[in-house]
Amino acid sequence: MLATTMSLLAAASPANPAPDWAPVVLLLIIAIGFAVVNIVASIMIGPSRTGPGKEEAYEAGMVPIGDTRKRFNVRFYVVAMIFLVIAPFGLGLANYLIPLQIGAPDMAFPRLNATSYWLFLFGGLIVFAGAATNEGAAAAGWTSYVPLSEITVSTGLGQDFWIVGLALVSVASILTSLNFVTTAFIFRAPGMTMWRLPIFTWEMIATALLIFMAFPSLTATLLLLFIDRRLGGHVFDPAFGGSAVLYQHLFWFFGHPEVYVLILPFFGIVSEIISTFSGRPMFGYTGMVLAAFAIAGLSMGVWAHHMFTTGAVSNPFFSFVSFLIAVPTGIKFFNWICTMWGGAIRYPTAMLFAVGFRRSTFKRKTRTSSSRTSTTRSAAAVCSRCSRHCTTGGRKSTAGCSTSGSARSASGSPSSASTSPSCRCSSWACSGCRGGLSRTRTPARCPD
Repeated sequence: MLATTMSLLAAASPANPAPDWAPVVLLLIIAIGFAVVNIVASIMIGPSRTGPGKEEAYEAGMVPIGDTRKRFNVRFYVVAMIFLVIAPFGLGLANYLIPLQIGAPDMAFPRLNATSYWLFLFGGLIVFAGAATNEGAAAAGWTSYVPLSEITVSTGLGQDFWIVGLALVSVASILTSLNFVTTAFIFRAPGMTMWRLPIFTWEMIATALLIFMAFPSLTATLLLLFIDRRLGGHVFDPAFGGSAVLYQHLFWFFGHPEVYVLILPFFGIVSEIISTFSGRPMFGYTGMVLAAFAIAGLSMGVWAHHMFTTGAVSNPFFSFVSFLIAVPTGIKFFNWICTMWGGAIRYPTAMLFAVGFRRSTFKRKTRTSSSRTSTTRSAAAVCSRCSRHCTTGGRKSTAGCSTSGSARSASGSPSSASTSPSCRCSSWACSGCRGGLSRTRTPARCPD
């Protein structure tokens, strides 16, 4: 699945020297490795509901004191999947695909790329190493709310390992986002304007800007928490004028945008896959790009809906903005459906995953041909799209654009005998056309 997706997303990219694979491969391997270790450990150390009083406690929604098995699932599983698996996996794919899609020989700062990888690796290892300390791993929940994470409650080194490890991962993410934005803005190939960028690259730009805005808050929060624990600070201690609610504000100012840092890269992947296997440029290219930035912008204004019970936030405002995010998200789903509607859809593994990704709103239009006439019309319609695609960008010739089956090509020449209607541009007749009608492919391919 990974190899198929990477090859298909890079298929429409200009011919350029391949970027340095080392950081990319290592990042993906480490992310997958963290996932495997995390899942195996969760299964082996999974919560046990046997024993005196445990069954009743779980049914009441409580975790028995000292239940280290449940503690592992609450602590490590969530942290590892969010910080060490899902987000790094998307960033690893972007490391490989962005230079190919924009025509750059490599990322803008290869050494910074390598630095980000090592910070991520050591940060993840430090987080997991907390489980080997005398008092075990961090036990304040994946959010590590104060006062649960203060030294008076969490006295072991496991909490300190969690703080230091996630701080390193946060810095690595910030450096990586800096690399993405610089590469996309400055290292584009000649003729590759911003409005010709593939959807995936746009999604990664939106993701990188989100990381710029959200992750410094996490880094600062972790630093302040470490100062409270080990250097005698009282930033989050109400007894000395601090504020525990301040921690929640700082954490969720990062925490909710992080949700979209996780999902936006995969929105881009799904967009490219659906466009490729539907044989059509992405419907509503401009809307898809603006929707990505609308999601990113709105996500920065909804953090306090995690804090309604504190009484310190405006519930109506944050509720309204939270509902508002559904609008740009709905635009993406609508455009995916419209891209597939009437397209020459194929269903390899990548497309099946993409359809499953949006199965809740998926609707497919089936088209059947019961006679040679209907087959001819279907083939002619596909070839018409191909002709328009080839002529976009100043190309006048539709040579090489032909249909198979009993239909004729757009230029009037008979096609080879076949039963399935399709349209192909032989010898890359469209190779000079960047982006097609919706400017989502570079260089353009004729729809299959």
